[in-house]
Amino acid sequence: MRHKISNLAKFADEINEEKFQKLSSKKQHELIASYAYLCLKKNTPKDFFKKYEIFHSWTELDRFCPGNWLNDDEKLKGYYEFHVSYSINPPENDLENKTQIKTKWNPLFDLSIFIDEIRSPYNIGSILRIADNFGLKGVYHSSSHIDISNPKLKKASMGTYRWIPLIFVEDPVSWLLNSKKEIVALETGKDSQNISDWVPIKNSIIVAGNEENGISEKILSCCTKKIHIPMYGFKKSMNVSNAVSVICYKFIERINK
Repeated sequence: MRHKISNLAKFADEINEEKFQKLSSKKQHELIASYAYLCLKKNTPKDFFKKYEIFHSWTELDRFCPGNWLNDDEKLKGYYEFHVSYSINPPENDLENKTQIKTKWNPLFDLSIFIDEIRSPYNIGSILRIADNFGLKGVYHSSSHIDISNPKLKKASMGTYRWIPLIFVEDPVSWLLNSKKEIVALETGKDSQNISDWVPIKNSIIVAGNEENGISEKILSCCTKKIHIPMYGFKKSMNVSNAVSVICYKFIERINK
């Protein structure tokens, strides 16, 4: 069960030494993170700095040491990120403005990303952020394991999960074949084209594959073109979200010429 930040922050403000010491170290970190977030929202950094020293006088706990060049808000954000990283189940953020209007997404380009069995929530969240960066239509997938509420995914997306479409496709082979778009596989191989020589078509879908196994055979058979990014070091592979970023940049650069 995930606790709400507001409840944890209130508990952190009222807790005494005896109760604090009975908590696990992970729960202690959660309380500190929640209190940092509350003080950030209330603009009361001095309250947090004072309480932080009290917490650390009660127990030996890893502590965050912000740079002296940071302002108070930047320090509080650092404290929050540092301590919440110790939590297995980060607290639910219920301190945001609930009256905030939901962002309506208006893509600039008819370019979509299909992620084929990508498992890392960090990579999925990063690809959502990339879709926002480059004004793409959305991100499509056929993986039942993808959970939009995953804290790691949400963190990596930097909030873009709220408006970038993340759409489940039950039959990806039929969907790709019936799309009437150029299907571009981000894949190496003998018949793969160097990205420098690629001339993209405006209406396209980019396919990115699993972190270890690449694009599955059936999905690859739907692709009309394969593109690879040349690499010059010892490693001949790139993080999938980084590779998606490169190909999206190239797509827009060429389309805008």
